Amino acid sequence: MEQLSSQSENHQKHIQELQQNISEKDNERTSLSERLNEVELELKKAVDDHASLQGKYESLIEERDALVGQQILHSTER
Repeated sequence: MEQLSSQSENHQKHIQELQQNISEKDNERTSLSERLNEVELELKKAVDDHASLQGKYESLIEERDALVGQQILHSTER
């Protein structure tokens, strides 16, 4: 009888440890999920910023090419 009581206590202790472990893992998963969301937002912003800068860069290249073309025209007209 005493052996059954001891086994029951051991099982109960093991169950509590497993429940604690599950709780810790759930907390960790929640934290990781929140961090993933933050990183995804940061990545989206970086991609958007890159696209904006790429557009500005291409616009400047076109402007430069137009100015170079005008300079060539002016220098050949002289």
